[in-house]
Amino acid sequence: MPPNLPPFAGNGRKWHWGMSRAKRWIKNRIWHNAEDRYEYEPHPNADTDTWHRINPRTGEYQDIDPETGEPVSGSEGQWRHLK
Repeated sequence: MPPNLPPFAGNGRKWHWGMSRAKRWIKNRIWHNAEDRYEYEPHPNADTDTWHRINPRTGEYQDIDPETGEPVSGSEGQWRHLK
């Protein structure tokens, strides 16, 4: 059974729970948004309260605010390559 949707998941969006298309070597499942075609996962560091928005087409991610779904300010909100 999947965990709860991300806090910023609004009504009307189509979400599904599955394996990442960008990070095939990662074994955990993540959220996919069918409307914007991005993947979403909680930040792997439990001390950080942000989520990752992952672009599976480019292999990049950015940190986003868990409540608004908008990029966080500063360099953490910029697109970066997955490691």
